[in-house]
Amino acid sequence: MKFLTKEWYELMQKTSYHLGLEEEPRAEKYSERLYEEVYSQELEKWLELHQQIALLSQADEISQPLHADQEAVHFREIQLYKQEMFRRSLPSAILNQIADLRVFALEKASASVISALTQFCEKNHQLVQKASEQYITFLHSLSTAIERELLQNFSFHDCVITGVEQNEQAFTIHLDPTGGFTDICKVTFEDYVILELDGNIQGAWWLYEEVYPVNDSYEFHALLQSPHAGLTYLTISAKNANFTSN
Repeated sequence: MKFLTKEWYELMQKTSYHLGLEEEPRAEKYSERLYEEVYSQELEKWLELHQQIALLSQADEISQPLHADQEAVHFREIQLYKQEMFRRSLPSAILNQIADLRVFALEKASASVISALTQFCEKNHQLVQKASEQYITFLHSLSTAIERELLQNFSFHDCVITGVEQNEQAFTIHLDPTGGFTDICKVTFEDYVILELDGNIQGAWWLYEEVYPVNDSYEFHALLQSPHAGLTYLTISAKNANFTSN
């Protein structure tokens, strides 16, 4: 990948942390009392939401009773996950301004933290957009070199790789397109060379792709989310690609 890289994708995950934050002046200082108060309020909202979902399910004759204890545990697990995510992904300059990361994970923050975080996210968004626009501009410059149908078909965002077949003549990827925006379930690369393949990609979630003409072949690039190795690349050089739809 030349534009939509791992670093680009990770940056994209840091463009919306400021959304949904509510200003809480008391969050400027550490307060166990504030944390317990906010936690109780947000847990109550969570349980009320899932109570409504349970009632709607019952109205649709789908038996899904609310298990308040289980939902309370689930809520706590989500909060712990968010705290760790913010601890790993936010810059130290912002983390040092957050008096209590637990309160921040509950979407309450001081005005100064919200301001700093908004600037951080907006800058990230600009960088993400810039890379995306650069790739689109690059594609437009190659519109006569790459077949339009090939570009349209090689697009598997949110599809899942269900299997891989490989022999001397072809490399075939089977896809579950249920969550994607295509009905293509199989792509076969002919007269191919694997340039980059980071381990087992079966079960990987297809994120983004790029394609380039190179001499008399094409280079097909993919950014995947592997259940085994996290973010990973797949790069194949091939004379052609054939697509099979459901």
